Amino acid sequence: MRYLFTLLALMVFIPVMQAQELKFGHFNSAAFMEQMPDVKQLQADMDKRQGEIESQVATLREQENSMMQELQNKQASMTDDEKKEAFTELQELDQRVQTFIQTAQRDMQQQMQERMAPIQQKLLRVVQEVGAENGFLYIFESEGGLTVHVSNKSVDITPLIKVKLGMN
Repeated sequence: MRYLFTLLALMVFIPVMQAQELKFGHFNSAAFMEQMPDVKQLQADMDKRQGEIESQVATLREQENSMMQELQNKQASMTDDEKKEAFTELQELDQRVQTFIQTAQRDMQQQMQERMAPIQQKLLRVVQEVGAENGFLYIFESEGGLTVHVSNKSVDITPLIKVKLGMN
C-alpha cells in the first residue's frame, strides 16, 4: 500500500515539477563576507585590540626581564632565602603573563564570535530574501566543500546580495 501511494504521489508531482523552471543559485560566503563593511570594521577593531594586548604583554615581559636582570646582578650577594623568594616572584610574574595572554585570547575569540553572529545572520537573511524574490529553488555555497558541480545554468547571486546590502 505504501509503495502504491508513493508511486501515485510521484506520478502527480513529477509533471508539476517539470512544468516549473528549476532555478539554482550559488555564492561564496567567505569571499563575500571579506568584502562586507561590517566584517572589515570588526577585523579592524580586532586588530587594534590585538595590538593593545601585544603592547601590554611587551610591558609585562620588560618587567620580567628587568626583574631577571636585577636578580642576576644581585645573586652573588643574596642569601639562599632571598634567592628563593626572588625566583618565586619571577615565576609568579611569568604565570601572570601566561594567564593574561590566555585570558586575552579567549576574550578576543568570544568577542569575535559574538560580533560575527549578527553579521552572519544578516547575510543569511539577505540570501533568503534574494532567493525568495528571485524564485530560486536552492542556493548553494560554492566554496563550502559541498558543491561538486556548478552548471552554467546556476546563477551567481553575489551581485544580487551586494545590491540588497547596498554594497555597490
